[in-house]
Amino acid sequence: MPCTRCYRAKLPCIMSGASSRCGNCVKARKSCDGVLVASSLERVLAQRQALERQEEETGEQVESLNAQMLELQTQLAEALSRLSRIRKTRKKAEERGEELFRRGMEEEDAEVAAEQSAVHDLQQLGVPNDVDWSSLGVGLEFADLGPLVPTEETHVPSSS
Repeated sequence: MPCTRCYRAKLPCIMSGASSRCGNCVKARKSCDGVLVASSLERVLAQRQALERQEEETGEQVESLNAQMLELQTQLAEALSRLSRIRKTRKKAEERGEELFRRGMEEEDAEVAAEQSAVHDLQQLGVPNDVDWSSLGVGLEFADLGPLVPTEETHVPSSS
């Protein structure tokens, strides 16, 4: 490795066996950094190799992390899809429940209206409020129906 003085002067740099300086620096009675340049070069080469190893390891780590990130993104997409399906299914179930409740209430309202209409028709025909149901020939299962129009003292069980 040429020393700095020989390198700049474009001279051949040959180390003297008896000295740590090259022949040109010995003749010129100058200091020689030829040995230092070689050791500096060795340090730079060693540092370069270490950096290349670190770069390789870091590159592999980046690839591994990228693969993990892709896997997590896939899992996230699947979980979001499941969550969306569950929410849609829950919303449809709630809508069906609300519809069934509405239909049930409409049926109940229709039954109440039919009962009120029947009571009104019976009252129009002159049937007394305290009806002897068995005398009408409707059977014993109707004997305990009670009055035609319930009063506060009586309670007619609902049909539900």
